[in-house]
Amino acid sequence: MKKTWLIVCIFLFASVYGQDIPLSQTVELKNYEDHYELEKFVPIYQKEDGTCTTEYMVVSVDIAPKEYSLYQDKEMKEYFSNIFVYITISTEDGDTSEEFQSYLNFDTSEGRLFWDHAGQSRADRAGETFGQDNSLIVKDEYVEVTLALTQLNLSDYRCDGCDSDAASYIFIDLIRFKLVIDYSQSQKDSIEECQEDIERYGDAQEHITKAKENFQQGEFKKAKDEFQKAKDIFDEIGDTEKSDDMREQIDKCTTYQVATENFKDGMDLLEDAASTNDYQEAIDMYEQARSYFQRAKTEFDRAEDTNKSDECETMIDRCNDGIDDLKDVGTLRGRLIYIILAIVVMAVAGVVIKQLGKGKPPKQVTKGITLKAKNAETGEETTIQVEATDKIGKVRQMAATNLGVIPSELLYNGKACPPDWTVQECGLRNGAVVTVVPRGAEPPRDETEVYDRKEKLEKLEQRYREGRISKELYETLKRKLESD
Repeated sequence: MKKTWLIVCIFLFASVYGQDIPLSQTVELKNYEDHYELEKFVPIYQKEDGTCTTEYMVVSVDIAPKEYSLYQDKEMKEYFSNIFVYITISTEDGDTSEEFQSYLNFDTSEGRLFWDHAGQSRADRAGETFGQDNSLIVKDEYVEVTLALTQLNLSDYRCDGCDSDAASYIFIDLIRFKLVIDYSQSQKDSIEECQEDIERYGDAQEHITKAKENFQQGEFKKAKDEFQKAKDIFDEIGDTEKSDDMREQIDKCTTYQVATENFKDGMDLLEDAASTNDYQEAIDMYEQARSYFQRAKTEFDRAEDTNKSDECETMIDRCNDGIDDLKDVGTLRGRLIYIILAIVVMAVAGVVIKQLGKGKPPKQVTKGITLKAKNAETGEETTIQVEATDKIGKVRQMAATNLGVIPSELLYNGKACPPDWTVQECGLRNGAVVTVVPRGAEPPRDETEVYDRKEKLEKLEQRYREGRISKELYETLKRKLESD
């Protein structure tokens, strides 16, 4: 027999280990449609090399009438005959150990219930009587199945010429059997020897039952712990085959635990991605959720759970759709930004053009100018860096600071440069030489010249106040008079 482990209840010897074996049931047939079927897994214990091992035998029972007839008495009544009885003892992988197949009918001439061919080719124990003193026993070295008659009610109607080994038989109104499945004596002896291990098997089964309940509830860690406890018991007993089976169950729990955790993390991120207003953050969340669902799918594929795997595939598609939708939005945003920038540029250009249209000169780009400055009193020289738009007052102070003097005025080509003029307006170019006149070293001026200049400035100012000349012309002439 193939030694295998099924996660089913362990059936134990009744007098010592439980109430399942021997199994006793009543089988009652009252009409043609009654049909009794049973398939029972029976654990078989054997001690090998000091270790008790468990195998399983399967007992199958099938009892049913195959013929019937209707008769009218006070009311219409159904009777039956040709009761088919099939009992087999086999290994779990289908190898038959013992088998019985025959039919029951009541022989009217001999007044007995007997095993009949009933028109069929096979009829075990054909012609033998079946009754309360002649029970049917089917057994092998491990299991014994007994079928005993407990009640028989006959009809008043005979069937002459029916397919039967008897000349005629009478239809049956009711028949009742007692079916008992028990261990053989040799197996009972083995059970006694393995009693301690069997009790340990019972403990293992309790852990397995709890593990299955936890697994169904999605409590995979708890299920794994219970399977581990069962495995530890099988390791102690020395049942390596069942220990290996428990290892498979533990691995399955681990697979489902990892898969469900990844799936849950993916669902959380999927919800967060749908609720955030941050464009890039949403894409990152969708991508991370997709990776969780992909890992979950890998684990479910390993467990061959196609339903869960398909569910993960659906979630992966949702993530891909979310990413694609956001990328489309991003492209639109980019286009809108370009459009807005173009509008801004056009608006600025319009303002510039408008200003140019009003005659406002554009701001000139100036370059740096290097001047050589000389002390008018000592002849000491220095170099300064200026811009064309710098005022002469600033240039004069820069040169004076380098020369270590307090300036009075700045001369270029022998003429004083007004402080409010620019470098460009004074005609200073790169490499030009200017002279700084220290305070107290100014040359004496002719009093008549000074008086004439003062008079001209007063007249110029009067003409400006009277509106006879523009402000621009006034300032130009004033600077010219001051520089002469």
